[in-house]
Amino acid sequence: MSYDSPDRTNYFYDSGRASRLSKGDNGFFITRLSSVIGGGFISSVHKINGNSYKIMASVSDQDAGNKKMSIHEAIRLVTNAGFKLPTDTRFILGSDMAFWNQAFPFNQGLPVCWISVGPSSIVGGSGRGISKDVTPGFASATKIILHELGHVLHAHNVGINRFYVDPRLKKGNHAIGSQVSGYAADNNAREIVAETFLGTMIGREYGNDVMQYYALRGGPRIMNGFGSLR
Repeated sequence: MSYDSPDRTNYFYDSGRASRLSKGDNGFFITRLSSVIGGGFISSVHKINGNSYKIMASVSDQDAGNKKMSIHEAIRLVTNAGFKLPTDTRFILGSDMAFWNQAFPFNQGLPVCWISVGPSSIVGGSGRGISKDVTPGFASATKIILHELGHVLHAHNVGINRFYVDPRLKKGNHAIGSQVSGYAADNNAREIVAETFLGTMIGREYGNDVMQYYALRGGPRIMNGFGSLR
């Protein structure tokens, strides 16, 4: 999931205080981090394949341990595939039901990777995407995070203006999306790209029509299961 408008003020809660950081999308940082802001969080820094990232876990999130393992696995898969993450990569874990699984790819026009991981990640998100399918070797939360990383890499690949404004990315394609997942079938091109990215990262293969659609809409370049930014 990612918001449509890049024009709202972004807030991020860090170092014990709320700070206005960007013009970007997201009243989320005002309204959806209540579990972190209200109860505090535990912050840790990690590195995989040369990519550093921060995890900020709400002290009230009893699933934080499982979510952290899923984050590490998703980062390992994506970086093994050749993708690089921005210097500012953060995962925010919350337990409040209003805490969504979301990706925020820009801060003041610069590429970042901020991903919130809510309680629905443990059970597969919306229930209609690949993350809900039983996939041996892959936890639901790992697939949710791969989907959100797909949004981030897609946004960085096409740039902030095209990602939020291009009408081709706001429009879906049921025939193409239905070959990927129920969620992709009923959503816009950004969601089709993210679901296709997720599916490829866990070993699924798609036909030429799906991959051509993915490429024409700026999906992160994938070659034989491995990827690299254009």
